[in-house]
Amino acid sequence: MIPMEMETQFRLKVESLLMTASWVDRLRHELGLLGASQVWGDRPAWYVWLAGSPGAFHLEMLESSVKSDDQEDLARAVFSIRFYPSPQSDIFGLFSPQERALMQNGCFDHTGTPYFEKLNAIPPRLFTVGALELLCDPRRDWMVFSLAALDLCREIRVTHPGPAKDALSEVVVRSVPGWDISHALFSNLLSLWAFQSKQTPARLQMTTENGLEALDGIPEAPPIRDAPDISLQNMWVLFCPDAARPPEAALGLMNAELNEPGREELCRLDCSCRHLHRDALPLKPSGLISERWWELAHAEYKSERCTSCGCDHH
Repeated sequence: MIPMEMETQFRLKVESLLMTASWVDRLRHELGLLGASQVWGDRPAWYVWLAGSPGAFHLEMLESSVKSDDQEDLARAVFSIRFYPSPQSDIFGLFSPQERALMQNGCFDHTGTPYFEKLNAIPPRLFTVGALELLCDPRRDWMVFSLAALDLCREIRVTHPGPAKDALSEVVVRSVPGWDISHALFSNLLSLWAFQSKQTPARLQMTTENGLEALDGIPEAPPIRDAPDISLQNMWVLFCPDAARPPEAALGLMNAELNEPGREELCRLDCSCRHLHRDALPLKPSGLISERWWELAHAEYKSERCTSCGCDHH
């Protein structure tokens, strides 16, 4: 399978998840999925609106690849997660002055998303809060969802307040809870996958490692630096048809992620049955794990709309 074909396959997977929610009203209401819309552009992308989230999500595929051998294929797609905060929300002030100016100066429409003709004028680094990765074997029925995000997306502006060249002043101009924002979208995508595929998580794992912060104002310096008080958090969730017999290729991939240097394991849960046993979870990540990822695999909600595409036309 060539990379372009794999990009199409991943695009169809995401589109089918969002379409499923559009025509199953009970599912949409349960998840608080207010709406989703495809973004027409050079890359596959979607806007998503969630109840309780003070803004709009922008999910965009950055790259896809596939490695093949005689035994198996491994395909992956990497997506950026951007978040456009509502100017009326409390979180709006945590974004950078540049981001806030774009939100308020005519680049965004009434839905809280960029006008089509303005989208390419927004630098990719702005509004970014996390990254999603999908991994699968196209010849077998399993999928790994991965979320990576900083618990705090911080940007520091460095200025020279006085004549002395070595006198520097640092001001925090962006301090966004990237993990909390990104995880809301991630959790909904997992719930949609459970419902559509009728699969439950076979393994769930989470790690943390030292984070980074962005620097602005020193042209000769690297744009990022280590930030010991910030953590980069990762979560991987494997879905497969038989949770009692997860595929070795997927487990090997997840084990390799756990063994990456510098990572601290927070949680590793092998789920051999089709239910969540919350008493087996460590306390710290427990609130990040939704019972819906298991419950919706058993749900038999039906569409109450007139057509399978989700519209109400006869």
